[in-house]
Amino acid sequence: IEMDFSAGLDNVARLADGFSGPLEITGNVAPGPDGALRVAAQATGPAGSDATLSGLVARPDGSVDVTLRGSAPLGLANPFLAPRSVAGLARFDLSVAGQPALSSVSGQITLSDGRLIAPSLSQVIEGISGSVQRCGGQARLDLSARPAEGGRLTVSGPLALSAPYTAGLDVGIDGVIFTQAGLLTTTLNGALD
Repeated sequence: IEMDFSAGLDNVARLADGFSGPLEITGNVAPGPDGALRVAAQATGPAGSDATLSGLVARPDGSVDVTLRGSAPLGLANPFLAPRSVAGLARFDLSVAGQPALSSVSGQITLSDGRLIAPSLSQVIEGISGSVQRCGGQARLDLSARPAEGGRLTVSGPLALSAPYTAGLDVGIDGVIFTQAGLLTTTLNGALD
């Protein structure tokens, strides 16, 4: 049996504050090989968000083989970050092959034109760009950013995604100007690992 489906939401603001506009989802589910279901779905929403999901689900052994591609505004994370906030766009190209678990996910997330506002630190960091590659039990970060006051920050290296969450990150600080409530202004340079 094959089934086409569609769903919509008149305003995403009902689910995510700060985003206004409709969300539309369309797709198809059909029998696949060896008792699995073949799924193909597309979603479009406001602020440049879109996603395409395709592959096999509901296999007899519980495993999946799907890909997920698209883009989403970083601001969707703001309810979890408050009082900090982020803006920008994340593009993703991910796959899940095997049992549904974080260890089965591989692919890449690319960030562009990101912005982080951290009021408690009196900091605005702009130009956040780079990638996060996911493979096996770790993510590999390669990110750079510009604090609004000046300078450049870089973060690169692996980060384990399971306990004890070991990391091998290298942080570069190049001419970062730091101001604290009009009392202190200094320029920071250095490297952390």
